[in-house]
Amino acid sequence: MILDIDQLEDHKSVIGSKTKNLKVLRDLGFKVPVFIALSISITEKLFLDEKYRNKIAGGIAEKLKSEKYAIRSSALIEDGENQSHAGQFKTIIDVKEGNIGDAIYKVIKQANARLDGKLDLFSLIVQEYIEPDTSGVTFTRNPDGNREMIIEYHHGIGDELVSGKITPQKEQFYWNEDVKTDLPIKDFKKIEESLGHPQDIEWCIKGDTFYFLQTRPITTISADQFEEIIFLEKQLKEKKYYLEKTEISEIAPRPTPI
Repeated sequence: MILDIDQLEDHKSVIGSKTKNLKVLRDLGFKVPVFIALSISITEKLFLDEKYRNKIAGGIAEKLKSEKYAIRSSALIEDGENQSHAGQFKTIIDVKEGNIGDAIYKVIKQANARLDGKLDLFSLIVQEYIEPDTSGVTFTRNPDGNREMIIEYHHGIGDELVSGKITPQKEQFYWNEDVKTDLPIKDFKKIEESLGHPQDIEWCIKGDTFYFLQTRPITTISADQFEEIIFLEKQLKEKKYYLEKTEISEIAPRPTPI
């Protein structure tokens, strides 16, 4: 089943969180490369039936009408608040129209091995591929559990950044700091506030246009830790403060209800 963005709301049970989060970004009014979803109901047939796979590939090209495409995983077990499986499934970018079917096969083949054949847990996203001038990742909170936002970016494609092949430029600051940057800090904050949990956001810039490519929860931060972060944000906003290590901080190192 090929699902347009307008159909996703009625088919949430057959698409992964990555797809749902892309829709959230679109609904918030952010620029997201056009995409369609391939539901779990057709994944196995796409893997086993080449003729069917090529038919679906043709339908995708007709719907999206892009020069190039990105084939991304959207497993039902992927990008949840407790476990992200980030980087475990294959993504193929810069795919020409004639190679859509082959790219879909390669993504599913790798997922089939990872999931021990449980392809009823695996859906896909086919997205317009944007050749970026700048690629970046924003952690709305430090994955180590601290309050600050971290932004990493470089000139070139995002795969080099998320794979660790290059050393990116890095910005790090607290939410209540007055930061001088051209990056959309308010939008990053809005995404976290809308999804109710710290986010790992992939984005790129092409010309003068800023695109959001995907967002996923930061799973190293628990709901309790996030509650503590929000508490501190409210208490420390616009206030001067100091930190002292005492016997109490050994017992209660973070804010607690008591």
